[in-house]
Amino acid sequence: MQKVQYKDPSDTTEGPSPIIWGDMPIMEMMHDPRKGFYFFDDFVDVLLPGTQTTEIAWGPYKVFNTGSPVWQSALTVNSIAVNGGIISCGLDTDNDSGSLGVQAQSFRMSGLKATDKKLCFEARIAVSPITTNGVGFALGLAETSLFTFATAVPLNASDAFTNTGAFIGFQYLEDDTTTCSSAYSDRSAAAATEIGSNEVTLANLTFTKLGFIYDPEDLTNTVRFFQDGAKCGTVLSSASLVALTNLDAALLGPMVSVIADSSGTSGLFYMDWWRCAQLR
Repeated sequence: MQKVQYKDPSDTTEGPSPIIWGDMPIMEMMHDPRKGFYFFDDFVDVLLPGTQTTEIAWGPYKVFNTGSPVWQSALTVNSIAVNGGIISCGLDTDNDSGSLGVQAQSFRMSGLKATDKKLCFEARIAVSPITTNGVGFALGLAETSLFTFATAVPLNASDAFTNTGAFIGFQYLEDDTTTCSSAYSDRSAAAATEIGSNEVTLANLTFTKLGFIYDPEDLTNTVRFFQDGAKCGTVLSSASLVALTNLDAALLGPMVSVIADSSGTSGLFYMDWWRCAQLR
């Protein structure tokens, strides 16, 4: 099968980054589940979530939101236009929070090549406003079935993760201004452990693609993180993953959690699409 080719490692187009997905046989996976498994959503076709005061089921997801508007989908939202679907989560008062997670967990990152194979994750997101003490978020893979989404769960106003589930991906802390970090949480109530501190730059109302590659064949660069197809400087090794208690032993699913600052700054989180695939 012909692979996707790329020349420029930076890719700000709407589609998935070739440097992450170029050798992942997505079409083969879709036709033959023995090759691997694949999740994708571009939010062109979504259900009406209603008003969530507790965690509810929403198609393949479970969702929660304390703000207004709730998770919603449209073609054009607050000056952001895309050719297709988009989902947004609004937060408008002190410590408002919202979470969206795939209910079925299928992916694993053990750090051991005998246990699981290569995995790729990427999402195209935007945030407004980009300001100190604004909206924070955590985006990546998590033990979604262990989190019961609620106010300040799994991400809370002190930038800590609820200790019922593990997480790996990107975090944008409320007291940051323009940068976010790659990070993980191993079922810890403390703030997530940063892998690469402040390596990703965000701009107000500007879509960016955040993703990572997990490859247990590479013992040193086992997890590599990317923004718009450009590799971040810090990696997570196989030894670091194996040394964890929960993240490396868990089944994971895509998750995003957003929260407004305790100062009451309102804002919106947008997602154009997200996808994850893993070889068998």
